[in-house]
Amino acid sequence: MEYIYHFTNIIRNTTQNLSYKVSGVLQRNNPNTQSDYAELIEDDDATQRRHIKTIPATSSKYASYIPSRLRCIDSIKAMPVRYQTAFLSSLGFLISFGIRCNMGVSVVAMTHNETEKLSNGTIKIVKQAEFDWTPGIIGIVDSSFFWGYLITQVPGGYLAAKFPANHVFGFALGISSFLNLFIPFAAKIHYGIVMILRILQGLVEGVTYPAAHGIWRWWAPPLERSTLATISFTGSYAGAVLGIPLSGILTEYFNWQIAFYFYGLIGMIWSVYWWHFSYERPAIHPKISEAERIYIEESIGEASSIANK
Repeated sequence: MEYIYHFTNIIRNTTQNLSYKVSGVLQRNNPNTQSDYAELIEDDDATQRRHIKTIPATSSKYASYIPSRLRCIDSIKAMPVRYQTAFLSSLGFLISFGIRCNMGVSVVAMTHNETEKLSNGTIKIVKQAEFDWTPGIIGIVDSSFFWGYLITQVPGGYLAAKFPANHVFGFALGISSFLNLFIPFAAKIHYGIVMILRILQGLVEGVTYPAAHGIWRWWAPPLERSTLATISFTGSYAGAVLGIPLSGILTEYFNWQIAFYFYGLIGMIWSVYWWHFSYERPAIHPKISEAERIYIEESIGEASSIANK
């Protein structure tokens, strides 16, 4: 019984603490009250009496930012535009990494015979391999994407600073998706043309990560930057996880070309929607709420002013 009594006291004291803190937050956000907030100081005596110590709100460098942030969040009814942007960019990364998986999976069906084991133990070739590529050629074709990808990492940061980062991001994925449609035709001509297309895909996709960081320069409030960036970049890992089995399923039930067409088409559809929806900054977005725009701009501006002090 003694343990139950102590546990009950702990629950009661914790509840009282929370009620005082919530009351303090509500009072700080009330425009009819002064911009002071209450700090609770607990005594260790048996009665657990509490006293209120008034501290000027200006003593905290974030004090002027917190009330505005709370008001703006409360007034946003639908999903904020910044989170829509995060999920849409995540889908773009998912498509991007799916494109990279196409060749690694499809090349198996392109260069290997389809066989069947008969009842007498012999192997019968059901379908002849379409391409007689050596392991060396396969390795070069599959890795050629990353030759271009490596080159444009640093220039991608310059492009994202020079031009609207959302345009750079959408342009890169749109071009890569468009080139993906031509890989099946190029493979039937010569593997060297496939290499060129893959290098070009790597060149344009190399700017996607720097461009994504450029997007969040304008759209991510300091307290949400990690969350928004994580949502965005998670698409790259999901793209690799889904891209390999999906390419295999499409190749198994249709043919090796369909994976290239599938990712090429959905990538171009995504690019059109991205160009229509995304904007460089909240100030020029026609559908963003006034509350969200003020929240983003004020929080980024205040973080910059604090950093410069």
